[in-house]
Order: sequence, then structure tokens, then C-alpha cells
Amino acid sequence: MQWKQPEGLRRHWVLEEMDGELLFLQMPPGAAQGRVGDDVYDLRDGGMLRKRRTLAIDGAVVATLEEKAAGGGGTVHYGSRDYAWRPANPLGTRWDLRDDSGKAVFTFHSKQALSKTAGVDIDPAEAETAGPLLLLCWYVTVL
Repeated sequence: MQWKQPEGLRRHWVLEEMDGELLFLQMPPGAAQGRVGDDVYDLRDGGMLRKRRTLAIDGAVVATLEEKAAGGGGTVHYGSRDYAWRPANPLGTRWDLRDDSGKAVFTFHSKQALSKTAGVDIDPAEAETAGPLLLLCWYVTVL
């Protein structure tokens, strides 16, 4: 699977295999709207000293990503579960989301060029529930 930009430099990405997309909005800065199937999400960048990114549906926050340090990954809270979002190599071209047992839920491997794209490897056991997490982590990656 692959996150890709169908329109060159426009801040819009699609994940066709999951019928997903992410589109950054003009205002407020850092705001985006995402979709996985029929579900539409609002994504926001918040916090001053400690970054806190949120994923909400119908005004209710369903997931957050709290960064440890800029570009250093962080903790994703989704439902009653916590996940570790972290760089998977020293160059920062691979990122993964791991559950509390340390198992990779999915991995992004960047294909940087004029537009930012990434291959996505997902654990088949997580495929049905990973859509919102894929959206939140990609938002943080391209923010």
C-alpha cells in the first residue's frame, strides 16, 4: 500500500487500498481533514511546549499523539490502547507504530522526492481497525 500525492505539490494524499485520504486545510494552520471509507475525521496540531495532535470525528476526539520531542516520535492513545510511534531507522525514513507488546502494527517507509510519499506495510491482523491510526500517523509525518 502507498500514501501518495495525486496532485504534485498540493497538500493532499490518498491511500487507495484503504479508501483513505488526507487534505490540509487553509485555516487554521496545521488543520486537516481525513477520510477512511465513509468516516470523516478532523485533525489538529496543538500544544506549545509538548505537541499533542488529535483525531476527532463529529467533534469527539478519538485518538491523540503526544510527541516526546519534535521529530522523535511519541505515544498514540486510541480507545483504551496505547501505541509507540517512533523512527525505525537513524535516517528517519522509516517509522513504525508498535502496540504495547512491541509488535509492529504498521510501518511507513518514505519515498521522498518532489512530493512526499510512503510505502505502508501493515499487519494483516490490524488491517480492519488501523485506518484511523494510519491517518493520524501520516498527518504527523507530513505536518
